Amino acid sequence: MAEIIAVTNQKGGVGKTTIAGNTAYEYSRAGYKTLMIDADPQGSLSG
Repeated sequence: MAEIIAVTNQKGGVGKTTIAGNTAYEYSRAGYKTLMIDADPQGSLSG
């Protein structure tokens, strides 16, 4: 079964990328397959 977790907020600088990255990391450590999609024009996760 697939589960989607979205981390959203209109304000910048609130830690969305950090929260999303850490959540995906912990899910992957627990044995889940993860996919992160960065829709932010800044592209912080793409680097």
